[in-house]
Amino acid sequence: MILKSVISTFTIKILGCLQNNILGVNIEAV
Repeated sequence: MILKSVISTFTIKILGCLQNNILGVNIEAV
């Protein structure tokens, strides 16, 4: 159970980082 929560936490962090990078690239492109 702990492992699952750790994996979901990392997944959320990674998705957040990817989202920020995509937004940053879009802002720079504009």
